[in-house]
Amino acid sequence: MMTRKFYPILFFILFFYPSVKAVLVLNEVMVNEPGSATSLEWFELYNDSPSDISSMSLYTVTVGMNNVTFNAFPLAAYTYLVICRDTAAFKSYWSDLVPPNIKLYQSVFSLSNSQPGEILLYRVGLLHSELAWEESGADGVSWERVSGQSDEIGQSVDRLKCTPGFLNSLTLVPFDLALENVFVRSLNDTTWLTYMIVNRGENLMENGSLVLFYYNEDDPQNETNIITTIEIPPVQVGYTTIINEPYILPGRYVHLGATLNDDSRDRNNRRDFMAPGEEFPPFRLSEFLANPDAQTSLSAEWIELKNVSGEFVPLAGWLIGDGAGLYEIIDDTATIEPDEYFVLTEDSLDFLNNYPAFTGRLLQPAQWPRLNNDADVVRLVDSFAIVADTFAYQKAYDENYTWSRSETPGKEYYWGRSEKPGGTPGEYNIVMFEPGGGGLTLNIEPQIFSPDGDGYEDVAVITFDGPAGADYTLKLYDRQGRLLVTFFEEESVFDEEYTWDGRAGGRRLPIGIYIVYLEATGTGDIKKTVVLAR
Repeated sequence: MMTRKFYPILFFILFFYPSVKAVLVLNEVMVNEPGSATSLEWFELYNDSPSDISSMSLYTVTVGMNNVTFNAFPLAAYTYLVICRDTAAFKSYWSDLVPPNIKLYQSVFSLSNSQPGEILLYRVGLLHSELAWEESGADGVSWERVSGQSDEIGQSVDRLKCTPGFLNSLTLVPFDLALENVFVRSLNDTTWLTYMIVNRGENLMENGSLVLFYYNEDDPQNETNIITTIEIPPVQVGYTTIINEPYILPGRYVHLGATLNDDSRDRNNRRDFMAPGEEFPPFRLSEFLANPDAQTSLSAEWIELKNVSGEFVPLAGWLIGDGAGLYEIIDDTATIEPDEYFVLTEDSLDFLNNYPAFTGRLLQPAQWPRLNNDADVVRLVDSFAIVADTFAYQKAYDENYTWSRSETPGKEYYWGRSEKPGGTPGEYNIVMFEPGGGGLTLNIEPQIFSPDGDGYEDVAVITFDGPAGADYTLKLYDRQGRLLVTFFEEESVFDEEYTWDGRAGGRRLPIGIYIVYLEATGTGDIKKTVVLAR
């Protein structure tokens, strides 16, 4: 009798054993949808075990007031299931960012952005896994579980801000060197690329390398058209290495790719981006009026740009802005002629009323940056988010005098006051330079430098200007506010420029961000950052 009872019990155990051993966890959640989207919320389940789940009908998920139930489909070992509000919207937005065979399941639920929340997973009525967050998090950034065995969560550090269908970016792997970012800038016909590389793995990363190559849109995976290979020094766990490299690239723009050598997580090894060539930028800031005189009828600010490329250049996607924000210049297919000046204004009718002889191209953006009268910065950014030109000022002139850029050969980077009130919109600039330079300015070139002894940009050159007669102080601090270097203090006369070689007290400082502080007694002060790279 006992033998006959034993076999059914053994059969029952063997039949359900894979499901009993399977560990299904709530793995990731997108609470704060990207942008203004309203149907892109989702959460992810992960079978964190070597056993298949025979039927998902055994599980129920509670999301606020909603219960999500599943049909009787299986979930294989070590696979993901993404539950979203709208599968079509999910595929449309994330189609290029997720595995092509990602398993999706649509259901009705809602996540709150304004308060803490949680998702509960039940298996045959018993709590099996939970995921809780205190705030919605950054826009378009998911909350990830650090590992299947941990209740700790954090915001995704993946370059795409989430990892649906992939191993969580917070989950440690043995070897994981990540190309965190590539910063692009142009300086005097030279392209500077700054690579930020982070060791996100469990072990010291040695013998790392980075390959920079020309990107081929017809063959995106082809990385053979190599520009250079950079050997990466050993990177300790959790540390960041910054590598700053100059390049002379052809044309106005070049499509590039940068990739690290293979490791335990390849998803964060590569970046594709547009970089400026030696013919960049096509447009430059030329003149602007930040303080229309209330005593005249002129009330509209304006900014003049000039096409310096020698070619016809489309304006679509370009942005103008101040220190507070950037705004699209125009949303049509306008093209600017070679050497053409064009004026942007917050009110075209007001501008034409005060400049009746103006015959050039006049554009009124839908939004205007509203330049400050005391201190601000005018920024010009291209359609690839590369800064094309910028000018910071510490005061705006009265009586409708403008800030104007010199057009004298060799002095194109000098700014001063317009010769006459109202400036010269649409025409060649005539610039007057005040004794002492007028407003307080501080410049650091290059802002990212590498004192590696190769004779090229081994020091940061600091220059400044301001009103005559003031006492000046120039100091260097670290990010914690600790004083490292005093170049001079309360002096009224000073050298034309000062250099910093990355040392303080005779010792080489570690790579990172430092702060240069300039103060003019009775006038004001300025703080700017300088990056010490490898």
